[in-house]
This record gives sequence, C-alpha cells and structure tokens, in this order.
Amino acid sequence: MLCAAGVLGLPQGVNVPEGATIVPSELAKEGWKAEGVAPFEPRKGCGRSAQCIPACNTHDLDYEVPVVGSGRNRTRLCRTCDCAACSTCGEVVMRWTSPSGQTLESLRVQTDPPFVFAYNPLDTDMVHMVHTLAVEPRLTRVWHELTWQCCAGPDGLIVDVGGNYGWYTLYSLALGCSVVVFEPVPAYQDIMRLGLWLNPGFSSRVTIYGNVVYDTPGVYDLRVPIPVKRLDKLIPLGMTGMGGRSGYLKTVWSAKANIVKARSLRIDDVVQRNICLMKADVEGYEPQVFHTAAALLGRYSVPALQLELTKTKDPNQTCAAINMLKHFGGPMGFKLRQVMSRRVHDPLPYLTNVSWRTAPSEWDRIDPFPSRPGMSITAAYRSDFRGFSTNLVGIRPVDFRYSGDSIERPALECTEQDAAKARRSSLQVGKGKGFGKAAGKMMGTKMGKASGRSSSSGAPVSSLRKLRAGRLS
Repeated sequence: MLCAAGVLGLPQGVNVPEGATIVPSELAKEGWKAEGVAPFEPRKGCGRSAQCIPACNTHDLDYEVPVVGSGRNRTRLCRTCDCAACSTCGEVVMRWTSPSGQTLESLRVQTDPPFVFAYNPLDTDMVHMVHTLAVEPRLTRVWHELTWQCCAGPDGLIVDVGGNYGWYTLYSLALGCSVVVFEPVPAYQDIMRLGLWLNPGFSSRVTIYGNVVYDTPGVYDLRVPIPVKRLDKLIPLGMTGMGGRSGYLKTVWSAKANIVKARSLRIDDVVQRNICLMKADVEGYEPQVFHTAAALLGRYSVPALQLELTKTKDPNQTCAAINMLKHFGGPMGFKLRQVMSRRVHDPLPYLTNVSWRTAPSEWDRIDPFPSRPGMSITAAYRSDFRGFSTNLVGIRPVDFRYSGDSIERPALECTEQDAAKARRSSLQVGKGKGFGKAAGKMMGTKMGKASGRSSSSGAPVSSLRKLRAGRLS
C-alpha cells in the first residue's frame, strides 16, 4: 500500500487526504498461480430429466429453445435440468490461487459490454452470478441505464463505496468511466485487482482507497467472514460488518471471522468534482457514508445514486436512515426506486441481438419508493421496506444544484420527538415478508458500543428521460 504523498494518475478533482491508503491497482504477479480451467459441475438431482442444452445454462431460464421432434417451429423456455447432462457448459471458468492462498475463479460475464469478472466461488452470491452470468442482474441493468451516456463522455467518474470484489467498479470501467473505489478488506482488494488485470486497460482508470468511509475520524474494526469450504455451507462473504457507533449492524454471526482494521475517510475530502453516480453498500452505515458526501451531492453534478439500506434494531440508526431518505427526496431532489433483496438476483430476459442501450427500460420496471404519491418517507420506510435490507436507486436532473446558502447534512441521531417513532420502526425488524431465521443470523444482534473505534417524497417517476436531459459539464 502507498501513503498519500506522491500518488500519480489521479483523476482531476480527486484528492488523497491525510490518512488515505492507496492500494496499487496493478497486480503484482509474484505469488499468483493460474490453475487452468475449473471442472464443470452440472446440476444434481435431475435424474432422467437431465439434458445437455448449453444455451440454457448460459442464458438461464428465459431463453427459448426448439422443441425436439415437434415437426413444427415450436419453442419452449429452458428448464432447470437442461444442462445437467453436459460435460462442459456455458462460459469457461478459470481458476486461480492468490498469494494469500485464496482459491478464486474468473469468467466472462454476460453484460453489455461484457468483461471478465473474478470472484470467490465459496460466496453464496456468486452461485447466483455463475447461473445468470451477472451480479444482481436487475440493478446492473439499471446501473447501465443511468450511467452509459455519462461514461461514454471524456470525463465520466463513478464513486463506489464498498467495492467488494469490484463488480460495479469493473462494469463502470467497461462502460468507459474512471472509478474511485473504497474497499478496506485486503482479500477483496486482491480479487478486484485480479479482475482489473484480466481486463487490459482497466487498472489505469481506477483509484483504490483501502479505507472505510465514515463521519467520525478513527480506525475501525471490520468483521470479515471466513470462507467455509463446503458447498452445502456457503455464506455471503461480502457481508463484512463494521464496528461503528451502533456496533456491527449487519454481519454473518454464524460464521467465523477475521478482524481487519482500517482508517476512515470522508467523501468530501476525496472527491470535489462532477460525477456520474455514487454507490454505497457498507452493511448498515450508508447514512454515515452519505453524510460525508453532503458537499459533493449539493455543489456538484451527481445525477444518480445507488445504495443498500438495512433495517436495524438501533433507534438512532433508524432515524439516520429516515433522515437520509428525506434529505434525498427533499432538498437533494432525487426520485427514488427500489429493488427488494429477494428480487435482486432475478435473471433478466435474454435479448437476442439487442443492445442494452435500446432495450426496454429496466428503471420503469422497478418499484417507486415511496410506493404511492403523497406517502411520507417515514411511512414508506415502515411499509415499502420489507425484510431486513433493500436496494434503492435515485435519479435527478444532471444540472441539479442545491439552492441553499449552506450545505445541509441530515442528522445521524434521533431527536426526542423522533425517538419513539424510531423505536416503533426498529421493532418492525423481523416482521416483514421475507425476514426469516437466516436474516436474523445476519443482523447485528450483538449491539452496543463499537469495538473498532479509536479515541480519536417525491411522486413516482414517469420516465427516466424526463430527468436525464443534458450531459455532465
């Protein structure tokens, strides 16, 4: 890792403040080992219904194949066992061993444009990815819709807070943007850097900060799940909880974990320029992340944002989330839509010879948040936000600027008036549809003082195009 001084190649308007840790984007080849093609593992339990139709594995269950022996030009949709009898099927998967001993895989994904993605195969989310050839397909399509025009310009920039394996970072680079990404976990940095190396030209357009983003300066603990090398015991490895002021809000308590420490930065100290989109996925502390980006959101062009939102048992964090959403929908001018976690891995319809640029709008298919005109943000948080986490996407005009005299930052704690409401909202955790025992194991049930701190409403949007007039200046 590099200190702040002497960092070259930063995009204009991107800084390296004191305490920043820059991770080299170029992969040091020493210690890496290419293991060759990973063996294909067909689906099990299909019995006599197992067939070999490779296209069905590649295109998932929305792909139509001819009906054999029908005598007519009839087709049917793929079925789950249509590739179970193949010796090889779909995209070729390569296997790698990292210097730290991680066994990783990589394959070419089916996005527009495509790229090569590296990942840990012991992660439950990657099981979905291998099947659909995209991470979070619906969000990825919306990401394309919100960013491709901006990234096609000469100076497009994405800010990715919580990079994980680098899915959205790599896809943004494939679209033509430069990226500032924050990822404090060394194991995930290695995976991201492998992905950058596998896509020539990507590493020169990315700046990796090995820091957390948080409103209070300090060094914080991150609880990083340890992979379980049993296919029937896979866990979501990306669920790395941070020990902030409300404890670990979201992590896999049923898994063993390593503790990684990282120093915090503020977005406004790093990025001082127009960007295409800002994303935050930090397992519960998204309000604190956007709190540090108030100047960026108010003074510069930020036409789109994406975040994961977690419903916690902590009243202050509940207030922080609701205040953040009110801030987005009010003075910051964003219109919000939602992709619930139970739908985030849904495969996309296979589009034959159709560019994503001209495909039907995915933004128009996702749910408004709030779901009804006139519904308050607080009511939407209680009723529209089902389960323990969801994904929100926001858009506003590209030329939007905050009109106030000073930059507002939404409160991160409850007032006395809000405390009772927050407690009622917090009590809804566990009552929403889709919230079960598995979700409970992931929630931060061990609340309290952070162990890792140092001392130191808008109506629904009718059309994306009405809000996306103009280009970044």
